[in-house]
Formats: sequence, C-alpha cells, structure tokens
Amino acid sequence: MPVLKIKRSYDFLDDRKDYKIYIDGNVVGTIAFGETRQFHITKGEHLLYSKSGWVRSLSVSLGIKELETKTFIVERSKNVKLILSIFMIIALVSLILTFFKIINFAVYLNIPVFVFLLYYYTFGRYKFLSFREV
Repeated sequence: MPVLKIKRSYDFLDDRKDYKIYIDGNVVGTIAFGETRQFHITKGEHLLYSKSGWVRSLSVSLGIKELETKTFIVERSKNVKLILSIFMIIALVSLILTFFKIINFAVYLNIPVFVFLLYYYTFGRYKFLSFREV
C-alpha cells in the first residue's frame, strides 16, 4: 500500500498549533510542531493540502504508485517567514529609536510589513502554508 510521509519543520516563527492534513478534501489527521506522520493511501492521483485555523496551503497534486513512499514537508511559506522576520527586526529597531528619542515616528516603519501580514491573513490565506516534496 502506498505511504505518504509528511514532516512538519521546526521553525522558531511557527505557532504551536497542530496543522490538519487533508487528502482529497477529507481530514486524515493532524501534525504537531516538529512531528513526522505517515498516512497509508490508495494508489493514484490525490490532492493534498493543510489547514491551521483560518489559513491553509495551496492544493498539491500528487500521483502515487503501489508500494511507493512520497515525503512532503509542510511549513509556513517562505514569504511569510521573511515578512515575519523583517517585522520583528523593524519592531525592535523602532522600539530602540523611540526609546532613545532618535525618531518619534519610528512606529510608522512597521506599516508596510503590517500590510503584507494583513494580506497573508486575509486574501493570501491560501498561500500561508506550503508543501514541498523531499
């Protein structure tokens, strides 16, 4: 029987909520932070995606043969990781600038990053998580 192996990466910016794993629109299980799960599936074409509350990944099409094992990693998308990292750096810099009274409007440095985060939590919520085959 074909096996689908899914790993959830360790990421310091990741939340600790379990991700739900969907195959062909049905929940087959959840995956915790840093966990690896195996799912026995039927051979053929399948659609795979993951959800965590409001956000999810795009659907990934996979074809699997009898006795084949496919491995995927589910994680936050690279863009979201980059934006969160930039947000943390800008927040720290603006806090320091405001504390030392160097710039009084330093909080406005966060507005572009906040707009990107707002996009990923609303219209871009289907691109928040991503799968990549290993």
